[in-house]
Amino acid sequence: MLKLNLGCGEFKLDGFINIDCVSAGNVKPDLVLDFVDKQLPYEQNSVDQIWMIHCLEHIEMPKWGRLLAEFTRVLKDNGSLTLAYPEFKECARRFIENENNQRTFWRATLYGRQLYDTDYHVVPMDSHEIKETLEAAGFYRVGFRYESDNEPYNTILCAYKDPAPVSREMVLTSELGLAR
Repeated sequence: MLKLNLGCGEFKLDGFINIDCVSAGNVKPDLVLDFVDKQLPYEQNSVDQIWMIHCLEHIEMPKWGRLLAEFTRVLKDNGSLTLAYPEFKECARRFIENENNQRTFWRATLYGRQLYDTDYHVVPMDSHEIKETLEAAGFYRVGFRYESDNEPYNTILCAYKDPAPVSREMVLTSELGLAR
């Protein structure tokens, strides 16, 4: 079973190929690769699972389309994509209310810890928008849950590569009776 942990940072997962764009300090991935701008070195339909734990919010949204297309290329039919991210609306509410007198923590949750060059968030994560984006990219059965009862501001999302994605063109052709 081929499983990828993209943007692993300091958190390597057993049984996964841990990939990050840098290897420095405590970040020691199995593979150093700029997977945001470069193709993953795996065959089409060869990967069972992709995990991105607190990584997607660090990637500029205009790059998501290419990245998700790459995921659908390498994932097997019904292969899974697991994402974890801070839920922007919930974190912003907690920041504004200074929940538990932890304004610094909530600021870091919203904007990243900013401990090094890539440790900042560039996209406010909203589960409904992410679900729509994933479905448009060919994923289905998109589901959410919180990381834990203690962290309801962090979301875990799981989606599956559709084995038979239907494009907008296919739907219109069918509805207009133009199917070949």
